[in-house]
Amino acid sequence: ECRQLLQRYDDLEQRVQQMPVEPAGEVVVDAIYSAGIDLLNHVRDDVESRWPRVQITLDYKPPTEVVDAVREQRCDLGIVSYPQQWRQVTMLPLWREPMGVIASPRHEISDSDTIKVTDLTRWQMAAFEPSLPVGRAIRRYLREHGVRPNVENVFDNIDTIKAAVAVTDEIAIVPRRTVRRDIDAGPLAWLELTPPIARPMGLIYRPRHARKASNGRSNGKPADLAPAVRAFMEALLAYDGPDIEPPLKDDLAANEVGPADAQPSDRSQLVGDHA
Repeated sequence: ECRQLLQRYDDLEQRVQQMPVEPAGEVVVDAIYSAGIDLLNHVRDDVESRWPRVQITLDYKPPTEVVDAVREQRCDLGIVSYPQQWRQVTMLPLWREPMGVIASPRHEISDSDTIKVTDLTRWQMAAFEPSLPVGRAIRRYLREHGVRPNVENVFDNIDTIKAAVAVTDEIAIVPRRTVRRDIDAGPLAWLELTPPIARPMGLIYRPRHARKASNGRSNGKPADLAPAVRAFMEALLAYDGPDIEPPLKDDLAANEVGPADAQPSDRSQLVGDHA
């Protein structure tokens, strides 16, 4: 009888949450520095234009601080790379971002379109700090292919790596999404890396009414979240894959595209009425 009562409560809660409610309120999103400012700004503008009563606040932090902020409910959503199943946190997979090599247009390899991982030892590299998930993943990738990189400088954020590569003879391995504007504008050259390597991205949150499983992890669903939070999740999940990009600001007048025009992924159904 207790189980039946709990099931009736869950069913009622789901029905109430699925009632048409206009999203309203502030949504705080913490993201890692390399999550893609252009992308997140475009998603924010799209949500706020659709739902005038929603206000999106974006804040950029190191990965560990993003996870802590979600767990301690200092933000509504977190965007991280190489997501894990952290305690008290629920994760939704986003996309896998291809990574490749960047160099200055003056570099001797800038005329090439591709480069083999085994050739990277010929040049000095700028790298992510090994304390960062992306730094550890790149080092593991190089080690698996027998490559001992000639690392000249180590940095803790993508902007510093891009600046260093643009003015030196160093190269670096970075996610393509993070350098899209620099490639289009000319400060950086891009080379496809073989064998390929990709960075997984994930969306994390702490449900409001999640019960804990025996292992202490949350088993909450996106439907447990406020309508404004779900609206942002739906808009973000509409970008299914690294090849779907928001328009650069300079292209907006000539090419109006966005989440409404993109084909939603199956994951977007997770935050719909049938969660």
